[in-house]
Amino acid sequence: MIKAFENRQADQNMVLTRVATHHVFMKMEKSQQHFWSPQLGLAIEKHEEGGALIRGLYGPRPQIWTMFVFLYATISMSTLAMLIWGLSQHLVLNTYPWALWFVPGGVLTVGGIYLLTQFGQKLSYPQMEQIHHQFQQILAEFEVVEAVPKS
Repeated sequence: MIKAFENRQADQNMVLTRVATHHVFMKMEKSQQHFWSPQLGLAIEKHEEGGALIRGLYGPRPQIWTMFVFLYATISMSTLAMLIWGLSQHLVLNTYPWALWFVPGGVLTVGGIYLLTQFGQKLSYPQMEQIHHQFQQILAEFEVVEAVPKS
């Protein structure tokens, strides 16, 4: 099964396939990539009853995942720290809780980042369809016995 992916070169859709042991990565050619370009990561395993079991995930490049996790974590922890600081100012120190003014800003920033990611998903959808079409063309060469639903 992996040989079918190894033999596949970039086609008219500009989809590149890279194989590393039992992992396959399908993504757009460098000239067609943009910030939101998706990739398909596949793990191909031998099945007990013969054949192969393919597990896949469509998503952004790992660098993009890492950046957004870092942004979410940093802003969320900063907002939580400001909330704790502001409540301490108000309840313990009985001073003006100026730190609480940063909490709505942090919540709005996290919401803005979420909306940005939704926009990015919409931009990447046509390329994801191209990658999926290429994947289905490769699978068409084989007999699909059963599609195992995600549990």
